[in-house]
Amino acid sequence: MYPFNAARLSPRGKTVLAGFLAGKSEKEIAVALGISQHTVHQYSKHVYVHYRVNSRAELMAKLLGPRVDLQSPELPWSSVAVNDT
Repeated sequence: MYPFNAARLSPRGKTVLAGFLAGKSEKEIAVALGISQHTVHQYSKHVYVHYRVNSRAELMAKLLGPRVDLQSPELPWSSVAVNDT
C-alpha cells in the first residue's frame, strides 16, 4: 500500500505520508488527525529524512516517478500561446 520502505516509518509517519500523497497540506492533515500543525511538520521532517529528500516536491517526484514533459503534444495546454504582455 505504501511506497518503497514506508513500512519502516512510524504509524503516524505513514498517515502523514498518505496525506501528502492525497495532496493534503500540513494544516489539513493536522486538523484531520487532531494534532498541531507543528507536530505534523515534525513528522514530515522524519518522512523527508527517511526518503532522503529535502522538500515535499522532491518527495513527490521520488514517489510518483519521472517528470512529465510539460511541452508534450499529448497535453492540452502544450499548444496554448502565452501572451507575455
